[in-house]
Amino acid sequence: MNSVWWAIVAVLFFGMTAWADDPLQLTIYATGNGDSLVLRWVEIADATEYWVYAGERADDDYLVIGGGGERMYADEDKGHSSRFYRVEALKYDGTYVLLARSDTVGYFTFDMPMSGYYSFGLPGFEFLDLTEANEPIWCTRSFRPSDILDEQPACGNLVTADRVIRQGGGFSYRSEYSNCVWAGSLETPPVMRGSCAYWYQAWWQFPPRLVLAGVMHPCSALVVDSSVVNPNSYTPYSWATVRNLPREQVGATLLDAGFLGGTISTSDKVIEQGAGYMYYNTEAGAWRGSLTEIKPVKAYWIQSKHVTGFTYRWRPE
Repeated sequence: MNSVWWAIVAVLFFGMTAWADDPLQLTIYATGNGDSLVLRWVEIADATEYWVYAGERADDDYLVIGGGGERMYADEDKGHSSRFYRVEALKYDGTYVLLARSDTVGYFTFDMPMSGYYSFGLPGFEFLDLTEANEPIWCTRSFRPSDILDEQPACGNLVTADRVIRQGGGFSYRSEYSNCVWAGSLETPPVMRGSCAYWYQAWWQFPPRLVLAGVMHPCSALVVDSSVVNPNSYTPYSWATVRNLPREQVGATLLDAGFLGGTISTSDKVIEQGAGYMYYNTEAGAWRGSLTEIKPVKAYWIQSKHVTGFTYRWRPE
């Protein structure tokens, strides 16, 4: 019987015992331009093996993808648009005993165009502070593009560098005049937050694979700012989520905040940038339109068609 089956037997029949005082401290970061994802964790006393589990979605079945005595794992499997990880520390003493389990970390990724603008939002992660060696610090929180994107965007000057632009104002880039250190108004002060929508402006050097990696269950509550939806306007927005959300779930929070329904021509709308929309049909008492789900890392507009605006904040899961 291999070690994986021994672990299953141990969990089912021997239980989970001898837990560490704290969860296994797991961090994640993308190397270089996102070529691989690196998981690192602290040593757990008495642990003889660490097993890495992965799933395609946050609520997926997690399968073993690696393990051994090392306290790091580099995932170079590029065939995923999203992936989520957990790590377990085990001790073998005739049977496997689970000592500690990590929180969940993960990433979303998408390919940029060769040149032009790509709209995106931040997923429902907490992003970790990075050390000078570009390694994340467990149980921290950052709103800096230098921590969220690190070295992925192409470095250059104000004209030639790739940019991260917040829809509504502000941008940052990696400046060739300061050894490719991040500059711009999103970096200082750090204001790259969930609920905002962004553009990635790519130049011709290469079409990067942008990776957004973070912690799904942080040490403290996820911070999502309130957004003011002005009357008779389009407000850029992104839902800080790690799951596809049914429009009825999102719609209920919008209606509570002041979103006004009507007909297809008079109702406020949620519009996915470059795709469909949804609106609330008051006569039918139901949501209508081609947009049936709100998705992670997508950018949207909340269109107000009325003379009164409202303040909206998504309640994170």
